[in-house]
Amino acid sequence: RRWNAVIDRFGTAPPDVYSTDFSWEKTLRAIQKRADSALETAARGDAKAARKQIMPIRRVLSALRKRNGVTAYSDTVDAANAAFKKLYKFRYTPPDFDVVEQVDQLRQITAITAYWYEQCLDNAPKALAQDPEFKRLMEDSLYSLSRIWVAIANKAAPNLISILRGLSSSNRMLFLRFG
Repeated sequence: RRWNAVIDRFGTAPPDVYSTDFSWEKTLRAIQKRADSALETAARGDAKAARKQIMPIRRVLSALRKRNGVTAYSDTVDAANAAFKKLYKFRYTPPDFDVVEQVDQLRQITAITAYWYEQCLDNAPKALAQDPEFKRLMEDSLYSLSRIWVAIANKAAPNLISILRGLSSSNRMLFLRFG
């Protein structure tokens, strides 16, 4: 119900950065409709369906910010999660280490994922950057990502799989706890 207060305050008078967005109010109302529906579904006890209804809100807000040139920390977390999603595919289909193209693809995706994790660490809001749990998660994740290079050098598919399996829970934690 708090979203109604956002619409009441900003629906027809958006903050300056969103003032030229012709879809501003429509976007706010679409979020309100989805949130209200998810709340009703959750109240009926169907948490899984409620989560499914509410998940697109993050993408809607991200698109709103993007089309208005605004970046939030959650966008950086989303980019890290998206990069890891591509990397995680190698957990089930490791490259043939004798095929240069496959190894190069793994290297490229590993570098992109590490970049976005570094961005999450470097651009975290001050309070988050000082959170010991956050720092530990990011440092451990970056260390694990660095171990992928060793797995590549040693052509060790089992090591790669193990590293990615371990990183998967860290990636979820980044999204759920800090994104």
